[in-house]
Amino acid sequence: ARVLPDLIVLFDAELNREFLWPVLRTLLMDSVSAVRENSGWSVPVLLRKYCAMGSRSAADGEMESVVWMSEVTAWLRETFLDEGAPAEAQLRSSLRRLKKQMTSSEGAFSKRQGYCRILAAVALAMRMGEGDFENNLDGLESLPGGSSNGMPSVPVDPFGRMSLYERERFRSLLLRDLLPPALEMAVD
Repeated sequence: ARVLPDLIVLFDAELNREFLWPVLRTLLMDSVSAVRENSGWSVPVLLRKYCAMGSRSAADGEMESVVWMSEVTAWLRETFLDEGAPAEAQLRSSLRRLKKQMTSSEGAFSKRQGYCRILAAVALAMRMGEGDFENNLDGLESLPGGSSNGMPSVPVDPFGRMSLYERERFRSLLLRDLLPPALEMAVD
């Protein structure tokens, strides 16, 4: 769970969606709380990878990026806040019991707390991503000499500076999708 953010950075958005997003979902539902907490730091990295795909592609890529980011936020709300359909929630909880992915002590408060941790990680990634782009046109810090030998450049820091487009997408994602449910549980 700790190395997953570094692994997400190595692959493009399509491969992340196909292979690493299912792994991340499994880790976020693990029965060990330390694994769930560590894997929460991968969510903003995955969202940023999806967002970067939208900023570099044509309109189709941007639309696909928006759909994929919405898929992640919808899954978070359904899983951690039980906002899915009642039959789907019952099926999910019975599968959880059968597979023993969640311990019996994992209550609603703990799930909401996990959701808030992920929300904080996304907000922190956005805050850390603010910066100056005079020397860096695409907003990503890369290893030197990455593209000179035909190999794609690899970002050094998944929580590094973001482009204006990425910051705006993260801000929109926070305000529209992630923050409203968290504000509803402010009394907790």
